[in-house]
Amino acid sequence: MEDHFPVGHRALSRVSLAVLLLDDLSGRQITGSNARAWIEKERPPIKKNDGWFVFTDLRPGCYTINAGGGQFEPCCIDAEIAEDSVQMLVIRLKPGRVYPVPPGCLRVEGRAQPGAAVTIISCSKASGFKLLSDCKAGEGTISVFHPEGVRLDGRTFRLGSEDIILCASEDPDCRSGVYRLAEPLKYDHPRIGSTLMPAYSATADENGRFFMILGAGAASSGLICESAGSRTLSRKYENIDTQCFRPDLTEE
Repeated sequence: MEDHFPVGHRALSRVSLAVLLLDDLSGRQITGSNARAWIEKERPPIKKNDGWFVFTDLRPGCYTINAGGGQFEPCCIDAEIAEDSVQMLVIRLKPGRVYPVPPGCLRVEGRAQPGAAVTIISCSKASGFKLLSDCKAGEGTISVFHPEGVRLDGRTFRLGSEDIILCASEDPDCRSGVYRLAEPLKYDHPRIGSTLMPAYSATADENGRFFMILGAGAASSGLICESAGSRTLSRKYENIDTQCFRPDLTEE
């Protein structure tokens, strides 16, 4: 993305921050939706047709970028804006309760301890992603095969016995399949036999309720459900109701 572009007929504005909104379920850019990104008390960004929201002429400092709307849950992320540089930020928006569940995907309405962090790992290899090359302990990048137009940056996966978070690498569109890791790998993972299993997260509300939509194929095999509150609870579920999965992660 270029540092400068024309705004109107008279002014040249400097790009300070470019925010891309992704559908967390599909991994695709959100276009043609009323989902948006904004910063309180700052000028509205310029919305591009490809899903980018461009903020111009921001003063150097720390900003809270808000995003959400439409079929997606609201969220906010902090970003540091430096002078004479362009910050590029990808925000994955999670489906809200009004999001239409695509065929093969799974609606989840569960219970856990209020405020608990809930993670669900799909055990279906059909919904996982394959490595393009062997990975060694201590490495900070990983190569993943995935369809064109899908990006995995910002996603969490269970790889073997460790959880990894993928970040964008040198290719801003992630077409190469090469991703940086939020933390170096703890273990070796051979290309053959290793699969990145999707991990979905939510936080239980004050009533202990949480909501998710899991990707295609999640209901076809077991799900590992983990809840981290005052205690950590892990349960595996089989024979899942494909209409709506209602796991109970309380201490009953």
